[in-house]
Amino acid sequence: MSVLSRDFIGTLYSDIRNYILVNTTQADLSSASIDIKASVSQFFTDFFPLVYHHILFNNNDNKDFAPDYKLCLKKTTETILPFGDIPKQIAQSLSKSLEATRLLLQAFRIGTEVLNTTDRLLVDEGGKNNAECHGALLKMTYCPKCLGLTKHTKPCSGYCLNVLRGCLTKYVAELDSPWNGYVEGIESLVNAMKKNNGEAGVNADQVIRSLDSKISEALMRAMEKGQDIDAKVRFAMRTPTLIFLPCAGYSPS
Repeated sequence: MSVLSRDFIGTLYSDIRNYILVNTTQADLSSASIDIKASVSQFFTDFFPLVYHHILFNNNDNKDFAPDYKLCLKKTTETILPFGDIPKQIAQSLSKSLEATRLLLQAFRIGTEVLNTTDRLLVDEGGKNNAECHGALLKMTYCPKCLGLTKHTKPCSGYCLNVLRGCLTKYVAELDSPWNGYVEGIESLVNAMKKNNGEAGVNADQVIRSLDSKISEALMRAMEKGQDIDAKVRFAMRTPTLIFLPCAGYSPS
């Protein structure tokens, strides 16, 4: 069954990856093109015909459901609930953890833009004082390397403070309070993401690592409830319409 469900699983993991990557470049966080909860729901909807086929015929892959019957099965997934509330649990944990991850990446991008903008302001401004600042910052940053000193060698604290006071005061004064708030917000979000996946936990790494076991749990639940699921399907629909395949190779599509 793992081979037959490979495409479904691949699509789900692709949505997870794209949800994070696509939106890190978007200014509007609400404009996500991928709905993770819908992706999880679609995965289990597509998975159900394959699971029901396995319930009825086990490993006999010479029989397949007719295409229209598979479509009907998919439409009844939310009513029959063959996987219990496991899909809902997965959807909630994934949505929560990935949203936190997406926000963190977006925050890093914004922070990088602020630093780059501040750097450009310093470089682009003309004038004698600014030219002197360029020289002082260059000397403070790179002279130890030119002298062959170790990379951990830092400039004298007095010289460093004088350069920063003379060159960066007007920028630092404006950025100090909002930047501190930004850093504190990042720290709070990172700390929340480090927690276990409990009520307040948004640990994306833990949630994604547990995804395969949660899918297996959903499958085992459906297998254990096979008779009940079969009864619900026959009540909601009709006797399965089958086609006999000329050779082995059941297709879950």
